[in-house]
Amino acid sequence: MSLRAVVFDLDGTLVNSLADLGESMNEVLADLALPQHPLDAYRRFVGDGIRMLVWRALPADARTDADVAHSVARLRDVYGARWDRKTRPYEEVDDTLNRLVALDLRLGVLSNKPHALTVGVVARFFRPETFT
Repeated sequence: MSLRAVVFDLDGTLVNSLADLGESMNEVLADLALPQHPLDAYRRFVGDGIRMLVWRALPADARTDADVAHSVARLRDVYGARWDRKTRPYEEVDDTLNRLVALDLRLGVLSNKPHALTVGVVARFFRPETFT
């Protein structure tokens, strides 16, 4: 069996989006007059989707279903308006992708980000012919 395609995760694999995610969540927390976190703390908060990120970032006494839902909606708005301020592809990603394309492999992205935002990130940082 030969390899015909490679599918990549987006955040934390192709692009480093931690600062934009963390700063966006900190803005949500500040708007709610809740304590913010150092950006490095977000390494422990991300990886399981936006709802889990919000749940982990909120203080324990602010994790009601209503608080989480409100914060998720607010984070979608804040992050949606600023997702590309600091997000950048990891070094060597372009070279790696070019080598895989040269091997005639099909490349794809699978992310738990909303589809439109995933498409936007890919379009902003990668050549259109890279992913099929």
